[in-house]
Amino acid sequence: MKGIILSGMPAVGKTTIANSLCKEFDIKYYSGGDMLKEIAKEEGFSISGLDWWDNNDGMKFLANRMQDSSFDKLVDQRLMDLLNQGDVVLTSYTLPWLTSNGISIWLEASKENRSIRLRSRDTVSLEESTKIVNERDTKNQQIYEKLYSMKLGTDLSVFDIIIDTNDMNINQVCKSVISSINESLSNKQ
Repeated sequence: MKGIILSGMPAVGKTTIANSLCKEFDIKYYSGGDMLKEIAKEEGFSISGLDWWDNNDGMKFLANRMQDSSFDKLVDQRLMDLLNQGDVVLTSYTLPWLTSNGISIWLEASKENRSIRLRSRDTVSLEESTKIVNERDTKNQQIYEKLYSMKLGTDLSVFDIIIDTNDMNINQVCKSVISSINESLSNKQ
């Protein structure tokens, strides 16, 4: 099976969907965010919890990445190598702009919905989750525009599949993604 690339802004549900796809298609999952966390650990940052990107250390590492693009380039190369092997699902902000290999999927959700999801996941106030989503959106967009001249979240022309998740629960999103992948695979045979 070709590789699958899931993309979308922070707190859209990429990890949850990726784990469902692993079970559905019996493939492995690799996270660009987890690879970046491993690099952060090597750089001396304290890594703890699923919500690490949303705490002070995660935000500090995000600021470091704005100054040093080598972290992101290394992760992108590792993800590209995995994608070329096939039978994987990857979460990545950048891969759909860097390669046409695989099936690239953009998961769309409003900032409001992503803030609500982050609030539930990280057990923070809506005000705090909105602040985190805004900060992560802005910094990620700046990093990737500087690094690759790409418009994260606005230029979706590189995606094979775009799914608006705003009015769906997680089960509906999973079903929609799986159905879209199956349709894409049958069209390419």
